[in-house]
Amino acid sequence: MKKIFLILIFFLAAGQMHAQQIYQIRADSVRIYNDVGTAELIVENRTRDTLGFLFNKGHGRTEFHKLNLQSLSGGRIALIGHDTVAINVTPVKNVDSLWQKGDSVAYRIDSRNYAVFAPLTFSKLNDVRYFAIKNEDLLRYNLSLNKWENWAFADTLLGRDLPFNLGISRIKTAYFSNVPYDSIGQNSVALGFSAMAKSSSAIAIGYLARSAIGNSIAIGSMSNNALNGYSVAIGPSVYLTANNSIAIGALAKVTVSNSIALGYSSNAIVPSSMQIAIGAFSAAKGVYSTALGFQAVTAGGTSIGYRADAYGTSVAIGADSRTANLNAIAIGPPGAYAKTVQSMGLFDAEDGQGRDSANVVRGFFARFKGGYELYTDSSFTMKQVTGDKGAVFFSSNPHSTFLGLPVSSQASTLNVNGSLSLPLTKVSSNYAITSNDYTVIALNSVTLTLPGDVGANPRLYELQNASASSLTVATSLSQKIKNLDTDTTTSYALASGARITVQFDGTDWWIIQ
Repeated sequence: MKKIFLILIFFLAAGQMHAQQIYQIRADSVRIYNDVGTAELIVENRTRDTLGFLFNKGHGRTEFHKLNLQSLSGGRIALIGHDTVAINVTPVKNVDSLWQKGDSVAYRIDSRNYAVFAPLTFSKLNDVRYFAIKNEDLLRYNLSLNKWENWAFADTLLGRDLPFNLGISRIKTAYFSNVPYDSIGQNSVALGFSAMAKSSSAIAIGYLARSAIGNSIAIGSMSNNALNGYSVAIGPSVYLTANNSIAIGALAKVTVSNSIALGYSSNAIVPSSMQIAIGAFSAAKGVYSTALGFQAVTAGGTSIGYRADAYGTSVAIGADSRTANLNAIAIGPPGAYAKTVQSMGLFDAEDGQGRDSANVVRGFFARFKGGYELYTDSSFTMKQVTGDKGAVFFSSNPHSTFLGLPVSSQASTLNVNGSLSLPLTKVSSNYAITSNDYTVIALNSVTLTLPGDVGANPRLYELQNASASSLTVATSLSQKIKNLDTDTTTSYALASGARITVQFDGTDWWIIQ
């Protein structure tokens, strides 16, 4: 009996060992701790090898829940439970293929090629920042041999659908004076095949455009050059090598500072500053030169008009106008011509004949519509070329004037076809006759005094006595009034109603009528 009791106690103890024990603790808070540093809090239940989390059901009860995930749209996943948490995940693009291309590692993503520069030596890596593949040719972005850090891009050069051609050049193919010419300066922009903006604040746009010095602009194609500071070159094959200069137009060329060339094949090229050439084939070739117009040319002067040509410090204005000496002026189409120093030629004729009479120093020649010419030579002459209306002639000597108007040739000292308009003076008191008088009429018995200066030679006066009594005609400086060569009187009594004509010979006055 005693053995049976012991066996029952054994089985009862074993059953108690496998029975689940539940300890109920009723308190506001419970603290479970152990002073041993290796102590652990172990919470176990029958769930094994299941990813989960503790879930607060409310009413003071917390349960273990299995972790359930759900796929959402847009590449998102969520934790499913009473409190749903959405987790966004960035999609990852896979590289389709990877291969070596020169010193670069090329790869393809979504059928688009890219490359990362991976040179054999670290020194090459400092030369280039960005690379991309376009048409299987390797192009270099941001030519950073000077390694400036202030380039700004609107968007990344890589990973876009639109192609970039910003600051590109084929590697090591651009040279200037046999020196590689492919760096980019600070704040500079180069756009186009082998475009080069070498210095700071420079712009080069177009095929082979070059901007070498700071603050210069080169826009165009085919060796467009702005190779000095503060210069502007615009147009194909423009060549500009001077400071503060502007060259605009195909084949325009400026090689001197502070100069301007505008137009096809215009040139400002002589080693002197401050030149302006505007117009196709125009050329300003001297200091302070200005050439304006098709084929206008000057070597120090001002030429304005088609094929105008001003020599030295002269001025030529008008089609085919020319000057051939210093400080001369030729104005008017076609063919105005000033040949000598300080001469002036004006020309406008319907027959197109370029004639020149301004062939003496400080000479003057003008030709007008209708064939009229006005010029200085051995005399100052105005005439009509055809001769049908005559001409007016003036001598260059003011003390021996020759005048003809209007006659076809100079047959006499004075030729007049038509009436004369001469000055007339009436006096009532003593009067000294001047060079502005011709006819003098005395209304009272007065004294009329003839001039005695050398300028009166060979002056002529008409004197008339309109008073009721005689008057006196006197001289100054003791000149004689002669009717005969033997006369010695210095005065003459002019009767009432009488008149005389007197003329001066440089010494005495003669009564000629």
